[in-house]
Amino acid sequence: GFAGEPDSFDTWFTSSLTPQIGSGWLLDTDRHGRLFPGDVRPQSHEIIRTWAFYTIAKALLHEGKVPWQHVVISGWVLDPDRKKMSKSLGNFFTVRELFERGVSGAEIRYALIASKYRDQYNFSFEDMAGKRKSLDRIREFMRAMGDLPEAEASDDVGPVEERAQKADADFRSAMDDDLNVSGALAALFGFTSDVRK
Repeated sequence: GFAGEPDSFDTWFTSSLTPQIGSGWLLDTDRHGRLFPGDVRPQSHEIIRTWAFYTIAKALLHEGKVPWQHVVISGWVLDPDRKKMSKSLGNFFTVRELFERGVSGAEIRYALIASKYRDQYNFSFEDMAGKRKSLDRIREFMRAMGDLPEAEASDDVGPVEERAQKADADFRSAMDDDLNVSGALAALFGFTSDVRK
């Protein structure tokens, strides 16, 4: 027959409590009551059996509740040869290495949120340069909007406000459509292009 390993130590016993730890369980019951259960859990697909399962089991054991409402399962980051980036393959970059190559933190964050959460993200420095241009467009638009004279207080909604309200509704609709970030960003960039005309 089989026998369990007597010298193993399960390190998931604390990480499976991350929703409770983050919400202040047993330390700040008011905060915990507001934050638990949470809304979204980001999760990599290769550790669903371990981290997600243990976290659900511990929450049910301690509180009788599943610790979040939704799980967002990420894809892999692929290298330029379309292979999964991983430490074991040695085909990855640390954030520090990306900084040293001139990639900013904002560009990294933008690249990660702009990719569809279930899909693989094809990393390349060319894509990072494209993300820089997109961020520059947003920053330039924000500067231009900041240079406009402040509007008089009024109940009337002008053409820019109407476009902004439509873009906001389109952005929210896209995000509500299974986190369609591409659609949300299209609403944002459509608004910036439309207002510049």
